[in-house]
Amino acid sequence: DNVRVLRENLSHNKVKGVTIVQGVVSSLNGWSKVYLYKNRRQTGLVRHNYKVGEISVNSFRLKSLIDKWIDRDAGQVLILKCDVEGAEYEIFVDTPVRYIGRFEKIMFEYHLDEYFDQKKLDYILARLRRAGLRAQTIENAFLPRLGYVFAEKINRLDR
Repeated sequence: DNVRVLRENLSHNKVKGVTIVQGVVSSLNGWSKVYLYKNRRQTGLVRHNYKVGEISVNSFRLKSLIDKWIDRDAGQVLILKCDVEGAEYEIFVDTPVRYIGRFEKIMFEYHLDEYFDQKKLDYILARLRRAGLRAQTIENAFLPRLGYVFAEKINRLDR
């Protein structure tokens, strides 16, 4: 269902040249169990108590996707937007800092809960900064313990 919605959005917005890779990003290449929730479009690698099922899907490390799909010499601008329902820590710890530093911008949602706490968020923020990105968090004004990370490459002139 998510891939269908993605295709519709790309078409509606007249976006061309996109390669859709069906699967999830995690800390392993292979297959991962993904949990399904009542809202059919919400899935995740974390098994919450309100899950309604599970499926196995192709799984990719972020490093592997970059190695396979990104031409280092093409001068491509890389922007990463994640809403990975609990896999933030796993993904950003698994990805080498030099790969994180290839992105111009990174945005992701986080939930502070039993799977992801402030200590893990601080560790990811430190890795983003080590990769040469200026990172900030913004808390959701309506939902406690939900927030967003916005990180962007620091221009050499700003250092």
